[in-house]
Amino acid sequence: MSEATESTTVKRRSKGEKTRALILKSAIEVLAHNGVKGTTHRAVAAHANIQLSLTTYYFKDIQELVYEAFLLSSKKAVENITPTWDRLFEEIESHDKTSLRKMTVKQDLCNKLTDLAAEYLYNKIIADPIELSAEQLMFAEANFNPKLLPVIEHHRQELLKPCLKFCRYFNKKSAEVDADIMLTVFSQLEYRNLSLTPEELSLEHIRTITHRMFAMLMRLKP
Repeated sequence: MSEATESTTVKRRSKGEKTRALILKSAIEVLAHNGVKGTTHRAVAAHANIQLSLTTYYFKDIQELVYEAFLLSSKKAVENITPTWDRLFEEIESHDKTSLRKMTVKQDLCNKLTDLAAEYLYNKIIADPIELSAEQLMFAEANFNPKLLPVIEHHRQELLKPCLKFCRYFNKKSAEVDADIMLTVFSQLEYRNLSLTPEELSLEHIRTITHRMFAMLMRLKP
């Protein structure tokens, strides 16, 4: 293969990858707004402002497109929360094990972790309603589409993993249960507040609940 031919092939592949990515991004947005029943090739093509033939070329089966869209949505959700978890763990690991047993240190740490987590949740609800809506829909759709069950289980395990790591710092014996509680609180805060407008959404309310959760998991007195 000549260099010119190889270059042309790479450009075609790159354009094809971009088109496929655009279709998936548009599918996630259509799913969030219209639900699964309202997600068709035509609706996705119109949303992406591309020809209908392109969506059917890359995804001949609408079920495949929906599945791949949920898969991508799950991946992005995990990637988006990772930097915040990294900051939380940096705060914890800035203290040695002996210090973490001191009540005053844990109280100060609890406040810092609360601020980080509450700010993340608040901004995510405002900035990423599409991601949250798609995630909710994915869980609901699993009741009718068994193919999604492995995706959902993987998604849940990926979200649970950093929660488990956090809980093991403070109580290894009940870390699994504590991690489940933590993930449930985070998820409920996101889903329950998703319908609120930015003006209605209260950072202080999110902070109050988040602080109570951290205090409980860190074995601090209320």
